[in-house]
Amino acid sequence: MIEIDFAPTLPDAVTTLCILESTAQRRGDWWHDFTERVRRGKEIGWNYCFTPWYIEPKKYRARVPSGWIPSQHTEEHAETVERTSPEFCRGNTHRLRKEQLYWYETKRASAMEANSLNIFLTNYCATPEESFQFVTESAFPFEVIDRYRQRSFKGVPYELNLTTLPGGNREEFHQAQ
Repeated sequence: MIEIDFAPTLPDAVTTLCILESTAQRRGDWWHDFTERVRRGKEIGWNYCFTPWYIEPKKYRARVPSGWIPSQHTEEHAETVERTSPEFCRGNTHRLRKEQLYWYETKRASAMEANSLNIFLTNYCATPEESFQFVTESAFPFEVIDRYRQRSFKGVPYELNLTTLPGGNREEFHQAQ
């Protein structure tokens, strides 16, 4: 309805401002598809703005008990934040403070206890990919999916030079397929 009924009513003028905001609810729905198209620059007239949970350091934090040491998963999350924050924080690298790390670890543990890790990640994500979770049960526990997603990096494109393959020409390569 937004794309078909609402968006066409917006004047294409410098004085027009329309902000669409939502938390991600699941992969593959309209919001996921639309935001990814906007993110890739495929939707003219829209600007993409992703706001990760850590962007306001005073909002999500907790008093850290003395002697607390972050878990391995929390440290991996902090590394993900450092690696990806320049994309979402105007080129600035964000490093989580200890109060943020403690808040994240305790809230995540509480969500795991309640079997609602997917909902927690939807609302307190570091990346858009992390925000869009599957909301139904999976063959794999959400913790496993999250662990692999946490450790993944964006792929690096490469070009296959077919002339260096055995046989040296494209026809032989395609015939072998």
